[in-house]
Amino acid sequence: MSGIHDLLSIGRRALLAQQLGLQVTGNNIANAQNPSYSRQRLDMSAAPYLDRGTLILGSGVEVSGVQRMRDRIYDAQFWKENATLGRWDTAEKYASLVESVFNDLEGEGLSSSLDSFWNAWNELANHPEDPSMRRNILMRGEQLANSFKRIDAHLQNVRQQARNELAASVKQVNSLLQHIAQMNREISSHSTADSPNNTLLDERDKLLDELSKYVDVKITENENGTVTVFSNQRVLLDGDRAFSFTLKTSGAEGEDSYAIGLYRDNQEVELAGGKLRALLDLVQTEIPRIQNNLDLIAKQLVISVNNLHQANYTLNGETGKLFFAPQGVTAGSIQLSADVLQDISNIAVSKDGHRGDGSGALEISRLRSSKVMNDGISTINEAYASLVGDVGEFSQRMTTNLENQTSVVNMIQNQRQAAMGVNLEEEFVNMIRYQHAYGAAAKLISSVDEMMQTILSMVG
Repeated sequence: MSGIHDLLSIGRRALLAQQLGLQVTGNNIANAQNPSYSRQRLDMSAAPYLDRGTLILGSGVEVSGVQRMRDRIYDAQFWKENATLGRWDTAEKYASLVESVFNDLEGEGLSSSLDSFWNAWNELANHPEDPSMRRNILMRGEQLANSFKRIDAHLQNVRQQARNELAASVKQVNSLLQHIAQMNREISSHSTADSPNNTLLDERDKLLDELSKYVDVKITENENGTVTVFSNQRVLLDGDRAFSFTLKTSGAEGEDSYAIGLYRDNQEVELAGGKLRALLDLVQTEIPRIQNNLDLIAKQLVISVNNLHQANYTLNGETGKLFFAPQGVTAGSIQLSADVLQDISNIAVSKDGHRGDGSGALEISRLRSSKVMNDGISTINEAYASLVGDVGEFSQRMTTNLENQTSVVNMIQNQRQAAMGVNLEEEFVNMIRYQHAYGAAAKLISSVDEMMQTILSMVG
């Protein structure tokens, strides 16, 4: 009867194997719309052979494991390119915010204010004693100062948003690292090399995908299923032990200098990509550069106008009066002087002291075409136009980088999904195959049962 029992064992193993195959297929189908799910495949192998003396017989099939269909080459490439995408995505968002304040579509921007300011001086030159023209100069001067302040306030606000997001992103990275360390701990406790916990592995890899948006990472997989995470050769996480990022601030008062360090070794980490890299660049380099250029324009405007204005005579025959407050030499602090605000007769437009002379005002209006910026290379208007062009070029460059990188990541993601994603048509075919195999195994057991019944009846 050993041969019949062997057949029953073969049939039973076949039933169990096909049943598990159907279960794996069903799980794949159920997760077809889950983007972080890795398609699974049941691995089968031949059961140990039976030695029957002169014959070596097979003993059926056995399940050797459930394998995740995951290609680590695509994963590594995705994590690398996703960090670059996170960098350009963040930079493009802030570049658009910066660019928006320099738009002069409605004629109310700084460029229009500069033109109106120069025109007002030219008009005053023709009517130097006219109170309405003098009040117009004050109005145009205040409009110009307010235009500088509006842009500066917007840039300060955008920079503060970047600071806040940088601090929040550091906290998010630390949270992700702690969570991944916890997942590593669970994976090492609930998995073996022969029987990995694929659900936990998928959850852990989803967290790694999220982490790669913030920092450039390199992942190495350990024998027990856990991972070690590096960034620029610095260990961020090893097994169930996670290091913490800390955001350090230094620099002179009013200046920002940030460094990303690791909490446990107090060493700075040079990030090559990711959202954190973009935010550091914005806070420390890109936005301050734009602010500095705007301040230089405001400073030169104040100095140039004041130098000419001081040499001119007021209606009362006085000199030495300032048009702009001397302490307001930045875009955020530029303002008219108390002299002209308190008394419009202190607006000095005469070069020879006669009340009807407006040649001093004409000379100030000609600053529009004077090469007083960038070591005599450009005018104030040209310097501002160059700044606007620089901001536009920066924004366009970030947009182009984002579009190109999005295409790269999408291509890699498609390749990645081809390996790990669920193909419903393929799963339906597998379901039919397992179903037929299950039916055949059941038929085998039924046939063996009939044989046993026949043998028993013969013995009886």
